[in-house]
Amino acid sequence: MNIIEAAKLMKQGCKVRLGHWCGNEYLHNHLDMIRDERDEEHELSLYDVLDQDWEIYQEPKLHTFEEALIALKNGKKIRRQSSISEYHLDKASSRILEIYNVEVHNGVFSDEEVLANDWIILDK
Repeated sequence: MNIIEAAKLMKQGCKVRLGHWCGNEYLHNHLDMIRDERDEEHELSLYDVLDQDWEIYQEPKLHTFEEALIALKNGKKIRRQSSISEYHLDKASSRILEIYNVEVHNGVFSDEEVLANDWIILDK
């Protein structure tokens, strides 16, 4: 959809995003100002305005750490709702790897992460 259609949906209370945006990035209408996921005012670039790839943002289903680990074992990638780091299981080495941007690290989970109920199972 285009920006005009996206703006109409925002006026109705929908959250919208560009198809290539990552994670939980979206825009919404608040007091006739465009806000982002952190509720900060957001400016659109000319490329954003001209883009035809606007879509309705769907809230991800949140999971427990246990559910996320099962998905990880089954070959899915996982991440916390508030994080851009993704984890995946390297089957060759049987290690959990954390991917942050293009950097790869050994995945180590903190107590907070183990107790969290805001894990997202990624389809990719």
